[in-house]
Amino acid sequence: AMIRPTLDADTDTLLAVAEGTGVFKPLEIDALREVLDDYHATNREYGHRAVTLVRGGELLGFAYYAPTPMTDRAWHLYW
Repeated sequence: AMIRPTLDADTDTLLAVAEGTGVFKPLEIDALREVLDDYHATNREYGHRAVTLVRGGELLGFAYYAPTPMTDRAWHLYW
């Protein structure tokens, strides 16, 4: 297994992974698409990070985190 930076091309698969958990509502899946689109468009430049777990070429999971505003070296895990 390998953890690597999330690619723009991963978005549809990661949405399917999140949806497949049965935990998230459709509105939350839509929000995740917006989060990932914004990450690839601009938010990487502001310190946001997205990483993807890959095993045998299959995307199994991901994490999205960013610096917490008005803190010193604290991070917020969003997804």
